[in-house]
Amino acid sequence: METQSIKFERYQSYDILLGNNVINQIVAKLSRMGFCKHCAVLTNELVAKWYLEPVLAELRSKGFEVFSIILPDGEEQKSLQTVQKIYQDLQKAGLARNSPLVTLGGGVIGDIGGFCAATWLRGIPFVQLPTTLLSMVDSSIGGKVGVNLPNAKNYIGSFYQPSLVGIDVAVLRTLPLTQISYGLVEAIKHGLIADPAYFKFITKSRGEIKTKEPALMQRLIRRSLNIKKMVVEKDELDKGNRAILNFGHTFGHGLEILGEYRRYHHGEAVSLGMLMTLCLSKKLGKLKEDYFEQLNELLVDFSLPVKLPVEYSALALYDSITSDKKRQKESIKFVIPITLGSVELMDIPLHDLPDLLVDILGMMK
Repeated sequence: METQSIKFERYQSYDILLGNNVINQIVAKLSRMGFCKHCAVLTNELVAKWYLEPVLAELRSKGFEVFSIILPDGEEQKSLQTVQKIYQDLQKAGLARNSPLVTLGGGVIGDIGGFCAATWLRGIPFVQLPTTLLSMVDSSIGGKVGVNLPNAKNYIGSFYQPSLVGIDVAVLRTLPLTQISYGLVEAIKHGLIADPAYFKFITKSRGEIKTKEPALMQRLIRRSLNIKKMVVEKDELDKGNRAILNFGHTFGHGLEILGEYRRYHHGEAVSLGMLMTLCLSKKLGKLKEDYFEQLNELLVDFSLPVKLPVEYSALALYDSITSDKKRQKESIKFVIPITLGSVELMDIPLHDLPDLLVDILGMMK
């Protein structure tokens, strides 16, 4: 028998541009990257009302021929049906292999657009222009792209890095406080898993965060980006420690599924998920520094949920959590908090989970 081996390396770097009122500089950077000057912009109806025309005008001023694709708003758009529609639009637009797909929107648009870019013509360049705080601090970098199944979040996806990320904090001025709160959950998560000083910075800066003060928001986004960069650069394909970024998400995804993606926004579900995971850590005897009340008070101040619905049962929650992709054959992985700024990964046996959920629900209602 003859054996040969073939080796592939994934080498890719990209720039993250961050500033205030910098969309012209972002587009100027894109125009110098050597891509085909025929591109598509994917966005949703809500974002299009505010920002599509200015972005199209900037692109055209740099010689781009632009085709726009506008989707309805909402998590339910993260489906294979939507992907098929986008493929048809890309075919109609005649995008070539070196034509960039620009995603203008929040995490949903970035996830769908990145997945389409990864699979259209076996991969075309894509550029992220995030317009929500959540996508700015989290989902726009790291390369996770994908769509949902009706009862399973992000089961269909890939790792596909953008060619450029452009973050203009000026777009935050049009966001309601609810959207700022949803994004702040991911920023809080970064502090809780890796940087207690950052968590304290968020706690002290809540007034400026609520007024969306540009310099403060840019500083906040920069600190979150630095934490996420530090994690994903060491584990691009999520084979090890990158899983710490899932703090609160195992419970959070279960709550999203249980609410059929309508009862809770992702940020709301993760805020509850982080509190639930603190309860889990306390129950397991792993928590060495209990910051439940500090976190609870901060979340309440941003009108985020901190109590579970009384009608939610341990059995229903077990069923939704165990449908998560982090489930292994006989266990499910949780990110367990130890102290403020410190977590560890732990596999919880499935047979232990129902009793733990009963206790956690009792602590959270």
